[in-house]
Amino acid sequence: MKCYIHPKLPASLTCNRCGEWICGDCVGDDSIGIKCLHCIVLQKNPLYVVTFPLLLFGLGASLGSLPIMMVAWVFGIGYLPIVLPGVWSYMLVPAILGWLLSVLLSKILKSKRSRMIFVTGSLAIVGSYVGVLLLGWSLMNLWDFIGIGIAIYFMRHKLL
Repeated sequence: MKCYIHPKLPASLTCNRCGEWICGDCVGDDSIGIKCLHCIVLQKNPLYVVTFPLLLFGLGASLGSLPIMMVAWVFGIGYLPIVLPGVWSYMLVPAILGWLLSVLLSKILKSKRSRMIFVTGSLAIVGSYVGVLLLGWSLMNLWDFIGIGIAIYFMRHKLL
């Protein structure tokens, strides 16, 4: 038999899908058997396929959360150290805000994953901190940066 794609080459295998004879150069493996290059379908993982309306809604939610997170950051910095005394309580505010935002964005995306939403969510966390600093509502603190790192880790875990 001859390969149906390369008629000059001998074929020793058949495609499991279409049944055509193929040579060694035309073999593609998709973990379900030997198939010709025409029958192999490379699909994206459905976990990473986000529709355009969901993507826009997620982008809007992450950017729209900036003022809400800024206010929550100020109230958290103002009242959390009273409830939980200690310097480390300052890192809880961005960590909790990051976790809440990542859960919200995951629900909006219907538990799908998107690099773009991860980036905008992370920028929303950092942007809210910059906004709080620029408005003079808080002082820069090492614990804030550790909390931002934890918040971005939560985003990465939920959205990537």
